[in-house]
Amino acid sequence: MKKRLSLFIAFLMLPLMGQTAYASEGMSITVQPILPENQRHKELSYFDLHMEAGQAEEIGLKITNQLDETIQVEVAPHNAFTNNLGVIDYSQETPKLETEKAHTLVSMLSEKQLVTLAPHEEKNVMFQLKMPADFLPGAVLGAFYVHQIEVGNTDKSENKVTISNDFSYVVGVKLSESDQLLKPKLALKSVRAGVDESNHTSILAKIANQEATIVRKLAIKSKVIEKGTSNVLYESTEEDLSMAPYSSFDYAVSLENQELKAGEYVVELEVSDIDHNEWQLKKELTIKRDEAKRFNQAAFDVEKEPFNVKWIYLLVGIIVVLLIGIGSLVVKIKKNEKKTAFKK
Repeated sequence: MKKRLSLFIAFLMLPLMGQTAYASEGMSITVQPILPENQRHKELSYFDLHMEAGQAEEIGLKITNQLDETIQVEVAPHNAFTNNLGVIDYSQETPKLETEKAHTLVSMLSEKQLVTLAPHEEKNVMFQLKMPADFLPGAVLGAFYVHQIEVGNTDKSENKVTISNDFSYVVGVKLSESDQLLKPKLALKSVRAGVDESNHTSILAKIANQEATIVRKLAIKSKVIEKGTSNVLYESTEEDLSMAPYSSFDYAVSLENQELKAGEYVVELEVSDIDHNEWQLKKELTIKRDEAKRFNQAAFDVEKEPFNVKWIYLLVGIIVVLLIGIGSLVVKIKKNEKKTAFKK
């Protein structure tokens, strides 16, 4: 499931894949980055900028309207995060990060803009970029998120606009002040029962990247073990995942459509990345009966565990023994009553 990524997700991976953000034939707009002199690699179609502490500069996009009508386009800086498929994503403007102290792209760039383009007009949409005064280790990752606005869907009373369902364009932005890479610091924040992105029963392990660095080619081997035993109940392996700086995601250990069961477990993860960093992560998990029932009812295609026939036989046997015992007791009581009556 995690490997069946859509074309939309592919566009969201610009900083890692170097894909173009230009529109293909038939699209309503084209989008090109205007690369400044401090661009590290001129052949890339996204911003990879070498910055200095306190530096200020202007960066932007060249946007062209390919239609025979006037259109409006929203251009917004977005921060990078990691979605639950283990992919770096830019679809949210200000996603929740691991620390509130993190320097983000949105905090360094001027505000989003609503741009009007006449038929076949080309415009440079510029933003002011300002770095923090102190040295910034690691990398800041985000993107310009470009989307056409549906004509006539501006809510003036609340100063809001309605986004159309057309394709969005994403141009990645990576800022760094040093060529030295920080070593990722991964942590297992929590484990819980739940459902995955496809709404199937799973054990969800929240993995956090606690450094200002990109984690590439992440590989995860997971085991769910019955506590107090060596009995491995579920296991999974995933490769080629990635994580944005200061982000986290819920890694799903699939139960293969089996029911969640109340009990105590241990979740173990073996994690590695492209730079041969390795982490051994472990956390205990308790699933309560009502919790298991709730997620089992909410999940798709849960295979109900067949009722064991042995329990039926055992139950029938207990009932028979009880009936025999009760019958014997009744007979004994009646015999005692007859003896008592005879003596009288």
